[in-house]
Amino acid sequence: LANLPGPQQEIVQELRLVTQELASKDVQQAQRKKLTKRKEELESKLYSLLPEIKPHIVEVDQVAKSIPRNGVLVEYQRYEPFSGTKPDGEEWDEPHYLALILNSKMKVNSIDLGPAKPIEEKIKRALTSSEEGLGDAQQLWKEVGELVTKPLKESIGDAQTLFISPDAELNRIPFAALSSHKDNQLLGEAVKIRLLTTGRELLDLTKASKPNKQKSLVVANPAFDLVKTNQSKKESNLIVSNTSQQRSGDLDSFNWSPLPGTAKEGEVIAKLTKAQLLTKDNATALALQEKEAPKILHIASHAYYLPDQGKGENPLLRSGIVLAGANEPETNPKDDGYLTALEVAKLNWQGTEMVVISGCESGLGDINNGEGIYGLKRAISVAGAKSSLLSLWKVDDDATAVFMKSFYERLVSGEGKNEALINTQRE
Repeated sequence: LANLPGPQQEIVQELRLVTQELASKDVQQAQRKKLTKRKEELESKLYSLLPEIKPHIVEVDQVAKSIPRNGVLVEYQRYEPFSGTKPDGEEWDEPHYLALILNSKMKVNSIDLGPAKPIEEKIKRALTSSEEGLGDAQQLWKEVGELVTKPLKESIGDAQTLFISPDAELNRIPFAALSSHKDNQLLGEAVKIRLLTTGRELLDLTKASKPNKQKSLVVANPAFDLVKTNQSKKESNLIVSNTSQQRSGDLDSFNWSPLPGTAKEGEVIAKLTKAQLLTKDNATALALQEKEAPKILHIASHAYYLPDQGKGENPLLRSGIVLAGANEPETNPKDDGYLTALEVAKLNWQGTEMVVISGCESGLGDINNGEGIYGLKRAISVAGAKSSLLSLWKVDDDATAVFMKSFYERLVSGEGKNEALINTQRE
C-alpha cells in the first residue's frame, strides 16, 4: 500500500520523516517516546486503509512440492515440553530443540535434539572462540554439529541440498562450518546449504521473478569525516595497505575509522557488476535511500548491532550501517550518517536480487523464538530483497575484499548465488 499512488501517500511521507527523525542518534528520550507514539498513530491510519486481507494458509504438500528432488527442508524449533499430568506450576519442562524434516515426497520426520541449555552453551563457547581467533574454534563447531546435525543423518540421507530454517540461538550458527552427518566432512562440504527464515519461503523462491533491469549499486569507502572532494584522483584508486582493521566500531564513541580495503573492493565489484559506485562524500544514507530496487546492492562499510540496554528500544533502531558523515552527525540535519535497520525496512527493494552488507556483525540482531533475527537481515527481507549476504561476527577488512572479489567473479561467470558462496567459502 505504501508503494501505491493515492491519498495514503501523505501518511506514508510523514511516516518516513518520523522514522528518519526517530533513527537519529541525537533524539532525547522524551522526544523519542513522542515520535514512537506518532509513528504508531500513522501506521494505524495506514492499516485502516488496507482492504480486508484473506489469510493464506500454506499446506505441507505445497512446501513439499517446492523442495527439489535431491533436497530436504530442516526447520528447527525451540520449545518447552508440556505435561498436563503434572501439578500446577510444573507443567512446563525445560526448553528443548526439535528438528522437523520434510522432503519432496512429503515425508515428515521429527527429531528431538534434547535440552536447549547444553546446545546454547556450546554455541556461545564456539562463537567466543571464533570471534577471539582461538585455536579450538573449529573443534567447538564440530561439537555443535554433533548436537544439531549428526542426529539428522538418517532423515537427510543422500540429499544434496539442505534448506535450513534456524530458530532461537541456532540463528547464530555458521552452518557451513559445522561437522556434518557424513564422516570427516564439514556440512558445507557435504551438502549445499540454503538458509531460510521459514520453510514457506520456498514457495516464493520457486516462482519465476520478473527480470530486474535496474542498474546495480555499490556503496563503499564512505567518508565518515566528510572529506572535501578536492582530494587527489590518485586516492580514489587506493591500494590496500598492509595494515588491516576490522569492519566494526564502538558506536558509543561515534568515531569510525576509515576502511581502505573497501575502496578497492568497491571499484572491483562495481566493474564486475556494471554498477553505479558511490564512495567517500557521496556514500550517504540519503543517496542510498533514493535508489529504488537496484538489481544488486553491495555495501562495504562498518555495520553495527547494539544489545538492548534494558530500555526496551526497538531492535531495528539498534542495528544498522555506517555511512558518510557518521563522525559528524550534526553537519547535515537530514542525514546523520547512519542507515538503521528501521529505515531499511521502509525502503522499496522489491525486485532486488541480492543485498550484500560487507561489514562486521551485519547478520546480528535480537533473537525471538520462532521469529528469527530482528536486525538488518529481517529489515532487508521486509524491504523486499530476494536474498541477502551478511556477516555473523567481526571480519577483517583486507580478507573480506578478497572474499568478495572471488564471490562476484563466480557470479559473473554464471554460477548461482548459493553455488558461488559455497565455492568461495571452500576456496
